[in-house]
Amino acid sequence: MGFTRRTFTKTLRRAGLELDACFCFVMPETYLAFPGFRLDTKEREQAKIDDARNKLPWVSGKISLCQQVWDEKIGWLPYTKSYLIRPLFVRMAGDSKYHVLDTCIGCGKCQKVCPLGNVTMVDGRPQWNGNCTQCMACYHYCPQNAIQYGSYTRNKGQYFFRESGVRKE
Repeated sequence: MGFTRRTFTKTLRRAGLELDACFCFVMPETYLAFPGFRLDTKEREQAKIDDARNKLPWVSGKISLCQQVWDEKIGWLPYTKSYLIRPLFVRMAGDSKYHVLDTCIGCGKCQKVCPLGNVTMVDGRPQWNGNCTQCMACYHYCPQNAIQYGSYTRNKGQYFFRESGVRKE
């Protein structure tokens, strides 16, 4: 959304690389760390997954034919989102507001699912180490819902893609 392709293209060019294609998939809402953010309804979640699944053969075909495709969704207020909100989010994003409730069972699932290796277990409890992009995998995959982000995630539920191969339990 926003000017994602434009931003990513600039980043790649700084590394001496070129973007050959861009494909957009609208996935279920998982970000809950700000007021007003909520999970999708189960129906909306399923519709997004079905749309993505139905689009995959088309994307696969374009990639296998090495076709240059710019399939992107600019969305509402792209300049505002890409150049005003995104830089603020990047500055504000972090892991300082993550905390663990007493219901934590020390299973280490949060450590296993963190794509950046930012979560470590210390004395049977998760500890965040300052390299967080707020993907919220630790929050969503916690089998006890014991991980919270400030008060923003309280009573908001959890989401995980059941077909991902990662078990929540």
